Amino acid sequence: IQVITFPDFEVSSVLKDGCMMEYIDIAFSPTDNYILTLSSLPDFKLSLWDHSTATILTTVNIKSHPGNAISFNPLNWKQICVTGDQSFHVGSIETSKRKIWHKIVNN
Repeated sequence: IQVITFPDFEVSSVLKDGCMMEYIDIAFSPTDNYILTLSSLPDFKLSLWDHSTATILTTVNIKSHPGNAISFNPLNWKQICVTGDQSFHVGSIETSKRKIWHKIVNN
């Protein structure tokens, strides 16, 4: 994934090794430098990136409940949603000084 600035159209970061084949969806955080990615077959991973440093902060395997769309809550970047044809999952991003992780609630 290449993150490009506007209006200069310069590459600000390149996000690598987030999935095995392709991404289904990408969501930009409304408030910070975070990006969520959702990968497809064969890994079905939900990953949180800091695009200012081009690093993956945390990854969750969602093979048992794959989705096809992701989004951030526009009022709180720590709340996320993963939806699919027959699924709806709400999650939160928990942080501490040393670690960031996802917590997905199955609905």
